[in-house]
Amino acid sequence: LLWQLRDCNLEASLAAAAALRLVCQRTRLLDTAAANTLHASLAPLFGVDVPGKGRVHGPFRLYPPALQQAVLEAVACCPRSPRLTRAVRASIADCHAQVRVLAHEIIA
Repeated sequence: LLWQLRDCNLEASLAAAAALRLVCQRTRLLDTAAANTLHASLAPLFGVDVPGKGRVHGPFRLYPPALQQAVLEAVACCPRSPRLTRAVRASIADCHAQVRVLAHEIIA
């Protein structure tokens, strides 16, 4: 919700990314349905495909590189998801080089 509201508080967002990383690390203990729910809620952070409009990027692209890296590190702890992988891949084209490298390592 913090990110959907496009909050500009970097410290709060970094704390949220750290908390998300802990949650993602524990998804390995969750069933498939719970992991799919988590992936479905994370994908719009990167962007969504809207019929008639095409790709609409989420707030991830507006974050500073440090926050983008923190979010990607959290995603790296999630079980693999084709939907989340596609969302990340579609959102990193204009990101800082270090962020793109990290994203490619995660989704490779």
